[in-house]
Amino acid sequence: MHASARALGFQAVGITDSSPLPGGARLREWLARGHHAGMRWMDRPGVREDPRAFFPAARSVIVAGWNTYVPAVPPGSGEGRIARFATRPDYHARLRAMLEGLLERLRAVVPCRGVVAVDAQPLLERALGERAGLGWAGGSSCLVAAAHGPWLLLGELLVDVELAPDAPGPPRCGTCARCAASCPTGAIVSPRVVDARRCVAYLTVEHRGFVPRDLRRGVGRWLFGCDACQEACPWTRFARIEAAGRVETLKVPTVLDAAGFLALDEAGFKAAYAGTALMRAGRARMARNAAIVLGNLGDPAAGRVLTAALRDPEPVVRGHAAWALGMLGARAPLAAAARIEADPAVQEELAAAASDASADAADSDRPREG
Repeated sequence: MHASARALGFQAVGITDSSPLPGGARLREWLARGHHAGMRWMDRPGVREDPRAFFPAARSVIVAGWNTYVPAVPPGSGEGRIARFATRPDYHARLRAMLEGLLERLRAVVPCRGVVAVDAQPLLERALGERAGLGWAGGSSCLVAAAHGPWLLLGELLVDVELAPDAPGPPRCGTCARCAASCPTGAIVSPRVVDARRCVAYLTVEHRGFVPRDLRRGVGRWLFGCDACQEACPWTRFARIEAAGRVETLKVPTVLDAAGFLALDEAGFKAAYAGTALMRAGRARMARNAAIVLGNLGDPAAGRVLTAALRDPEPVVRGHAAWALGMLGARAPLAAAARIEADPAVQEELAAAASDASADAADSDRPREG
């Protein structure tokens, strides 16, 4: 199975049994603290701990890893960043097809039934990956593999035959805490515990509403996802070495013009990004993210596209465009929009942004010492 999985495009593969996974108390505590934020589908701990609750006939689980690391282009003026996993065609479909191919290869050797799981299914993927010997749980809660760093996306194939399991390896993070130190919003609240409510990856991909104001600065340049903790991991150097021999065809570049992105309408967004992970967020959330990035960049040249976004059909876009204009100190478009805006949440954003813009203007007018 190992050779077959690699032949299909996986960079790592391991096998474990289908017995229940340890760590149920830790999972329940994480859920009880609300660290899963709006991801309500994760609140099924009994199913997530036991692969056989997902596929009752399961006797073995093949865990396969796809290395998403690619070199990132340094962002230029006005550009936002895209997480590396989103630069290829949507990984859900790709990994599913690869795992289905692996099942067919296994069936050619031994008659069996199998079920494929990729991301959305209620399985503790990282714990399965650990037990299958792919790596260990890093401080960022990502699975870290010695040869690939924290960049593996995981998929599982559950089968009703017993396969020889691989041995798990030891954790190798030691006292390193670079991932936590690198997190721009302090989402890694303790080793291996991430509060998704503060995580930039969650906020820019899964979160549907207004991003909390106190976290917007932490979003920085991230248009979709966040690689900060993975980039900080010392094991990433091995991912660079491994990726050096691969030729990648990227569907989405690692940087995008934020103003151009904000200006896209629904049809333009779908035409440009159909078949990519960006469709998971959708046009409105991506435009919201672009407005945050433009506010963080602070380039007055973005004022025109942000002002146009105050007329966007989606309140979440109008509200974040208002915040960004407040960051730029642009009071006139905020005042004009406030006279016609009907949505209460956007009205609140406009008022707060106008206050921010006035404070910035007062500060700039204040005589400097010396």
